[in-house]
Amino acid sequence: LFGFFDAYYALAEVSFFGWCETIDQKDRENQNANGLGVGFAAYLKWPFSLSPVLRIFPLAGAEYQFGLTGQNYKLHDTKKEETRGFFMDTLWAKAGLGLDIAPADPLYLRGILLWGYKVIPTAYELANPKLNILHHGPSLRFAIGFRL
Repeated sequence: LFGFFDAYYALAEVSFFGWCETIDQKDRENQNANGLGVGFAAYLKWPFSLSPVLRIFPLAGAEYQFGLTGQNYKLHDTKKEETRGFFMDTLWAKAGLGLDIAPADPLYLRGILLWGYKVIPTAYELANPKLNILHHGPSLRFAIGFRL
C-alpha cells in the first residue's frame, strides 16, 4: 500500500509493507521473523509526453524503510523477541521507469518499475552474516492519481 505526491520533476512516496520469513536451520527447528513497516521515498524524474494522454518518465532516488513492529526469533536462541522491528530498518537506492496514462483529466493511471540496491543492510542481516538475503531487486507499483 502506498501514497504519493507528484511534482513535475520530483516524486515523494509513503508506503506500508509487511514481511514474513522462515529461516531454515540445519541443526534445529526452523525459525520465523515477521512484522510491519513504513517506507519514505524521494525521487527525481524527467517526464516526456508521448501523446496528450501518455507520459513516460525515468526516475532515480532513495527509499528509507523503517520497521514499526516485529517478532524476531534469534538464530542462536529459541526465545522470541517482541521488538519495534528496528532489525529491518534499511536504505535503498532505486532507479527505473514510470508511465502515466490519462484517459480522463484529472484522473490518471500510473505504473512504475524500479530496480533497487540495498545501500545499508539491516541490523538483522549484519547480526546474521550466514543469511542469504537479496541486496537488490525489482519492485512494480500501480496507482490511480488525481491532478490538482
